[in-house]
Amino acid sequence: MFSPDYRLSSLDQVLEKFFSPWRERKDLISLTSQVAMNPTLLKGEELNLFTGLKTEGTKLKEKILLALFSWYAPKEIGVLLNLRLCEIWGEERRDLKETLLDSKLFALGALLVQDKWNENDFFGNILTEEEFEGLFQRVFRSCRLKRIRKRARPTVRRRGHRDGGRKEKCRSFDQSRRPEKLLEPLELILQEEVQEEQRILQFKLKIKLRLELEFIA
Repeated sequence: MFSPDYRLSSLDQVLEKFFSPWRERKDLISLTSQVAMNPTLLKGEELNLFTGLKTEGTKLKEKILLALFSWYAPKEIGVLLNLRLCEIWGEERRDLKETLLDSKLFALGALLVQDKWNENDFFGNILTEEEFEGLFQRVFRSCRLKRIRKRARPTVRRRGHRDGGRKEKCRSFDQSRRPEKLLEPLELILQEEVQEEQRILQFKLKIKLRLELEFIA
């Protein structure tokens, strides 16, 4: 956890200064212009930008850095990056996901109250130029604005069933092949989900309390 004396405004200034060189990169400016020129997507098309960013192969530390950068990157890029992180975050530290991607204010507050590092650990081991440069190269240099047009499949009219009218008999479900996870009691699964939601709620309340105390001061 950051020390109680560390201010929200100080953290914002540090991050603003840190991410500034990458925000002004020519390749990122070019990518931002391409996105800005396509504010609305045609019906049946998708924007394919961060498909190289996946759950597997992306460390928690990298997700945290990208989540923070989404609030300091150009708006057009930050929104798409934020949405992609929501999709690929996974189950690890969902409390950080729910707060870092919620708003810039919540993201800063989450850093101040999290229990993983103090400010020395964060600025010395997480927020480093070498770490983010490698991440930037891997994620942003491979980005291309692509449109994927979904083609409607032609309707094929057939008489009867595809097999010539013979209906295939429904096979009974083989209980012996059920995955072990499905055999877990439903109550246990629900209990774990409730506990996770409570942990996220407590974390958010902790952030709100820290923010309220700072604004009062």
